[in-house]
Amino acid sequence: MQISIENLEMQNFKGHRELKLELSELVKISGKNGEGKSSIGEAVTWNLYGADILGNTLDPTPLYEHEGEISTTVFLKVDDKLLKLKRAIEGGKNTFYINDIPKKATEYKELIESLFEKELFLSIFNPSYFSSQHWKEQRAQLLKYIDEPLNKEVLANMTNVTRVSLEEPLKKHSLNELDKLHKDRFRKRDKEIERAGARVATLREQYEKSLGSDGVDLKEVQEKMLACEIELEKAQKINEGIAHQEKKLLELNAQEKMVREQILKKKKQIDSMNEQPIQEHCESCGQALDYNARETLTQTHLKKVEKAKHEGKELVTTLQQILEGKKQLGELEQRVDVSELMNEIAKYRHILMDSQRINGLADEVKKAEEDYEVIRGERGESQSICDAIKEFVDVKASLMVNKVNELFDTLTVKLFDKQKNDSVKQTFEIELDGKPYQKLSTAEKIRAGIEVIHVLQQQSGVEGPTFIDNAESIIDLKVAPGQAIISTVKNNKLKIEGGKLA
Repeated sequence: MQISIENLEMQNFKGHRELKLELSELVKISGKNGEGKSSIGEAVTWNLYGADILGNTLDPTPLYEHEGEISTTVFLKVDDKLLKLKRAIEGGKNTFYINDIPKKATEYKELIESLFEKELFLSIFNPSYFSSQHWKEQRAQLLKYIDEPLNKEVLANMTNVTRVSLEEPLKKHSLNELDKLHKDRFRKRDKEIERAGARVATLREQYEKSLGSDGVDLKEVQEKMLACEIELEKAQKINEGIAHQEKKLLELNAQEKMVREQILKKKKQIDSMNEQPIQEHCESCGQALDYNARETLTQTHLKKVEKAKHEGKELVTTLQQILEGKKQLGELEQRVDVSELMNEIAKYRHILMDSQRINGLADEVKKAEEDYEVIRGERGESQSICDAIKEFVDVKASLMVNKVNELFDTLTVKLFDKQKNDSVKQTFEIELDGKPYQKLSTAEKIRAGIEVIHVLQQQSGVEGPTFIDNAESIIDLKVAPGQAIISTVKNNKLKIEGGKLA
């Protein structure tokens, strides 16, 4: 793509009341400071983006009193397509025209965005723009034209040992995944290996001590423990029977006490009833009762007394049954003391468990040693892979730097910084003869910017206009391909060669 500015018109733009230019392939602008040389470049970027040549918001209002609109008109040629683009401030409002047709701000912006990228155009137009961006933006803008080295290419440039340790793992995981995986595994195994070593030492010591102890006849111990367990089972059955008797006796004693209390209560009830006189007067009116009424009350009273006596006899019968039950239980036997038997069984079990533990110590030592070797092996493998990843990153970074630096003639580019822990951190810095861009002189910065423009044009395929301000500081100025607008400070009024002053 070829971009050029065919004509440029300004009205009340900064220091210019009215200026019309026809721009050829090479335009030379000269004049004293304050003559408006820089404003010519800003007229283009304000027209396209409302910004100055560094992409910052620009206020185009002139300092002098003026009437009418503030505007710039750019006749922009993109390949074979010619566009007339006008941005203006009319009555305090921003207005936009494409080929003299009024447009909304969004339509104007969308058209320009469809023609070329803003960052690319500004980087080509102004030699200082690229380096004015944040280093991440500079890095991204340049590396978009560079293919990262393939894993195969990086591995081919590594040492044999590290290459072998990475080739297979990289088929299953990305480099970032491998890095996280093995850093995490190394950290865990590094902590585990000390504990595993201590366990091996402890088990070996226990095993060696156990080898020096007296031998134990495990069969005899088992027989003695079985005999004790049989005796314990018999004693426990006896104690269970005694416990059952004790429980039954407690129940009968409780029943006996309750029945005796009921008998005593019933006796008192009968005595009270016998002492109670026969009622001879009506409870309601107080008149004497006749013979029949008294006889009825007497019979009712006698029946109640008989009923109470019968209930008392039943309670006595129940008491006799309880006493007979207690008699049948007889004297309770003494419980069998099983504590000695249980102590004997516990002693024999301890001997058996201790013997089994001693017999199994050899296997535990072997297993602990195997675990230690696995941990040590995984730790070593992860360490090797982490070291290989560092070399991989270094080699890849070196290949990337070489690829980028091959694009330039005099400049070099710093893409990575080496950290104290040997890790690689992304960065971006243009250098000229080993000096970083920020420490270059004005002339060196312009030369560096022009070389960057040349590279961007070659890689993007976009050839556009370049506005070089303060060009008087450069003795041997070499411009990039495309339209060049060169501004220099000279002791004369504004002069434009190749253009037309209206």
